[in-house]
Amino acid sequence: MGLERGNTFMLGITLHTPLNKLNTPKISDPPALEVFRSRPSTEPNWLAIATDMTTYSGWSVRQIAQDGKTLHVVIDSAYGAHFNDRLERVIAILHRNAPAVVEEFSLVFIERGMPMTQRIITREPWVKNSLELPVPDDSFQTTPFIYATEPKSPPIENPLWESDQASFGYSIIPTWQQNLGGPDGFILFRGGVSAPMIIRLSEDTLITGGLSIGLFDNYGKFKYTAPSNLPRVRTFLREYMTTSQVYLPNLQITHSGKLASDQYYSFYGGYLESMFAGAGAEWLYRPWHSPLAFGIDINQVQQRSFEQDLSFDNAGTQTGYRVATGHARAYWDTGWESVNVKLSVGRYLAGDIGATVNVGRAFDNGVTLGAWVTKTNVSAEKFGEGSFDKGIYLTIPFDVMTSTRGSGVANLVYQPLTRDGGSQLNRSLSLYDATNARNKRQTSFFPADMFSTK
Repeated sequence: MGLERGNTFMLGITLHTPLNKLNTPKISDPPALEVFRSRPSTEPNWLAIATDMTTYSGWSVRQIAQDGKTLHVVIDSAYGAHFNDRLERVIAILHRNAPAVVEEFSLVFIERGMPMTQRIITREPWVKNSLELPVPDDSFQTTPFIYATEPKSPPIENPLWESDQASFGYSIIPTWQQNLGGPDGFILFRGGVSAPMIIRLSEDTLITGGLSIGLFDNYGKFKYTAPSNLPRVRTFLREYMTTSQVYLPNLQITHSGKLASDQYYSFYGGYLESMFAGAGAEWLYRPWHSPLAFGIDINQVQQRSFEQDLSFDNAGTQTGYRVATGHARAYWDTGWESVNVKLSVGRYLAGDIGATVNVGRAFDNGVTLGAWVTKTNVSAEKFGEGSFDKGIYLTIPFDVMTSTRGSGVANLVYQPLTRDGGSQLNRSLSLYDATNARNKRQTSFFPADMFSTK
């Protein structure tokens, strides 16, 4: 506490906690299953088994098949924190129900129909480890009972069970948007609800989007529109935030696939973010368990209306502004203290050319803290106050704050100044996020790129 400038009393309170230790006991979830030494002697009910795996892990089971002594399970979109704990729950259910002849469980994790990683579990050593029984001097002693491998497509010609993949899905989630440090108030905010949805046209082609409604805000204080010497690609922020309480931040169609070994591609088009619509393509090279990945995206976009509806008309402003934008990107998992580095080089929304360095640290519970800096060929004088684009971000999965397992993510961003230079297209579906399961580092967290709260 103190006195500032001789006329202002100041009181500050700071609360802090280690980000890597954020956690909430999952008392609302079913307790872990007890592991027994014996194997079942009755015929399994595969529908009940798949239902139990989803209930206990929160993951979606797509297929179950058996090949001799190996039981194959295909799991789709394995999002959420505490990956290893969820994995143990799935294995416990399989051991409790799988026929006695089965000696190995093979779990293939897929994303957008593409196999990303695989876990092989040898049944008997896993049971002995769970019961803390001594492992005899045999071949299992030198073979890990759970190990990751390059994914292979399991035999699915005659599956024991296969889910009826829903062609339509939706959820209702809270939304929170904020701007910190502006001249009209230290914090400007809007809270509401959003209904993200997904229409699955095929295994690799999706329509995604969602309708949002603002329920309360203090954006009535938002009066300032920053001056700009560049095309106004971001400094119309006030107009986008205050024009309509019902808006469509995203609606797009995306087709993804595997081009060759370790190479992935996607084509997309629609209303790609709140301020721009258009079409683009992305290519990613990501070897399995490699710390490095490389990608390229190219986009042709047009500025959207302030209402964030289906139109593009904003009378009296830069109506019809179009730009080609794209970047070459390099991703590096340094292996040191869970630090990741991303370098992006290319053309930004205002037509400027430059590079962005993004450094973040991802903890085992899914919390990520990072910062970025962008410098382009726009001079500091032309860029305006701040000289160049920069900011910090904090990503917190709801899982660490709730008593049940989930996959939602809260993204908190602090950008001291909103300027037009160095602005990238905020695409919601990226190949790097979709292929995170190919990372060697066992972070136990796979981001949810569909139902994130931004």
